[in-house]
Amino acid sequence: MRHILRPLEKVGNVELFYDLIFAYLVSVVTSLLHTHEGFFDLQSYGLYVFSFLTVLQIWFNTTFLMNRYGDGSHEDNICMFVNMFCLYFLGEAISGPWGMNLPLFCIAWALLLVNLIVHWYLKLTRYVNTDDEDRRIILSAMRMLGFQLALVIVSLLVPRQPAPVVADLTLVMGVIGWWLARKDSAKPVNFDHLAERCCLLVIITFGESVVDISAYMRALSLSHLLVSALVFALVVGCFHS
Repeated sequence: MRHILRPLEKVGNVELFYDLIFAYLVSVVTSLLHTHEGFFDLQSYGLYVFSFLTVLQIWFNTTFLMNRYGDGSHEDNICMFVNMFCLYFLGEAISGPWGMNLPLFCIAWALLLVNLIVHWYLKLTRYVNTDDEDRRIILSAMRMLGFQLALVIVSLLVPRQPAPVVADLTLVMGVIGWWLARKDSAKPVNFDHLAERCCLLVIITFGESVVDISAYMRALSLSHLLVSALVFALVVGCFHS
């Protein structure tokens, strides 16, 4: 049975919970730069950039879908929860030694892409009030995600040495695909929904910072108090920038 699409005007509880998972992934990715010496090498930084952009791209793909076509249906909720479940395994792969966990990373990434393709397909077949432009947007998104999925599968099949190169190419192709799609779309986004989603994500992410800086809040001496004030001012400044 086909339904009438009534996109959500406000961010739902499932989307808010999804942003909590995303904030967890950000903390996992950030931990790649934490070392005992306080410095990181170029390889660690490259791994950080790749992991962060991959996670961000997944968040963007899901947010774009929900912004235009999310209606809070059971299908939306199931696909979102499957997405969140796979993100935990992506985080597990990121947090371990990279060479040993690249296959787990790619498997989790592939499952996330499959889930997104299914989610987009449901939007194509479920509703009666989508027009030709909607169909073009949905089919374009499915083709782009399908191409990324094919590259991720290739990265799992090739030997260990070229596998990271194929994974990097998968990320780059996703960025290029969405950049080209945004120039060609005549359908505006739901700005109110997107602004609320971004504001909630900023608040959730800075919640991690608020917890972390508590270790600096000491009044043992004047120097400790000054450090506490500077750290607090830095976080407040970042929040308002």
